[in-house]
Amino acid sequence: MIPALYERTREEVRRSLADEVTQICITTDMWTSRANECYMAITGHYLTCDFRMKTVLISCDYFSDRHTSENLQNFLKESLKEWGLEKKVNFAISDNAANVQNALTNLGIKHYGCYGHTLNLVVQDATGGVMSTIDKVKVIVRHFKKSTIATEKLIKYQKSDNENEIPKKLIQEVPTRWNSMFHMIRRFVELEAAIRATVAVIAKDLPVVSNEEWRLLSELTKILKPFDEITESMSGEQYITASSVIVITKCLIRTCDKLLREGFCWPAYEVITALKRGLMERFENVGKSRTFGICTFLDPRYKISLFEGESEQRFVRKLVEDAITTIIDNETRTNAPVPGVSAGTTIIEHDKFSPWSALDELIGGTTGTPIRRVSPLAKAIQEIDRYLEDEMLPIHDAERKWNCPMEWWRNNNQKYPHLAKLFLKYGNIVATSVPCERMFSKAGLIISDRRTRLDHKKVGMIMFLNALKWVSNNLLSNR
Repeated sequence: MIPALYERTREEVRRSLADEVTQICITTDMWTSRANECYMAITGHYLTCDFRMKTVLISCDYFSDRHTSENLQNFLKESLKEWGLEKKVNFAISDNAANVQNALTNLGIKHYGCYGHTLNLVVQDATGGVMSTIDKVKVIVRHFKKSTIATEKLIKYQKSDNENEIPKKLIQEVPTRWNSMFHMIRRFVELEAAIRATVAVIAKDLPVVSNEEWRLLSELTKILKPFDEITESMSGEQYITASSVIVITKCLIRTCDKLLREGFCWPAYEVITALKRGLMERFENVGKSRTFGICTFLDPRYKISLFEGESEQRFVRKLVEDAITTIIDNETRTNAPVPGVSAGTTIIEHDKFSPWSALDELIGGTTGTPIRRVSPLAKAIQEIDRYLEDEMLPIHDAERKWNCPMEWWRNNNQKYPHLAKLFLKYGNIVATSVPCERMFSKAGLIISDRRTRLDHKKVGMIMFLNALKWVSNNLLSNR
């Protein structure tokens, strides 16, 4: 049943992609199942002609070869070719592994490391100097997770402090997600009084957290909170697109500057300094990226406002001007219809002795040709000027939800036709490989303990169908 449904659905998706896709951004990641089988996922993201973002699972297949750049390159090439997408990929997002990056480079695909993964490395590096204190927290939390008696006493002390509040448990870190460390520390600080009281009576050989370390932990929650906010937003259903990469980086650096003025203890101050340094070093090339620059400019929430100084603004504006000029020039060469002029419009030419010809001469033109020719560059500048003068789209709506740039372009593409065409080329680029990670989260559910022997080919089929929501939960649970 599954193979037949898979083939039928796959063919329908193939036809849709052939009709709808002109540019597609891919994300890729790898995952190992409990059965020790390695899978490689590729998701595709594209904009339809009516400015709607669509996502498709291109592949989630068993990968048995060694993870060399050549093998990964061949896998990516064949997967894209199978869907007729090998010449339509405009960008790729992956983890920071050199073998994957080299594979994409060899395929001639522009690529960038997952923003979330890189941000994770920034935080890990910055907190290295205070890890001895964090390790104490891990040991204590681990003990409470293993000891029913300790947990019961912790709950008891919370109730004695405030019987109206629901008692909370400590949170254990998940090594693969740095912000789980933040959540662990925040809960630990939140329950400081109850933890101190419990540790004092359970008489276990647990690490002693000094008053200075409690202060450090409290300050770390304030320092790491902005990074957690970004990580959480990246994990949402609405994927962060490339237009926000420069914005987020600048915002985090500015936040670090504010934190440095807060008078934290010296170890906390060093963490902030390391965070800022890590952001500036690991994302050094973000501001110089032509792709990210154009994406940011075309986002009506940002436009040119996030580019600091005249040189940055001139640089990104020139990129957009050149791209728009090329679009207009190509339209002119192919005699594309001019917006506002119907295909049936005819231009009347008069005899040279006609009085209307004399009128044309008096005003500087001849009937049948434009009185004033506007160059593609001039047209591009005019359209860009109007776009920049137009009111910016607020970051959030009245309900504090993110406003959607795709929806804005859907409503304004006639107003800025050439910028809209450029947005269709760049607006599909995402910033993280979260889509692939989400596929693997689903894979973990599909390949549960009782299904560890599920054939890897069938896993790929179920993943594909499940990603498209074409298979009900009942079908998945019965197969």
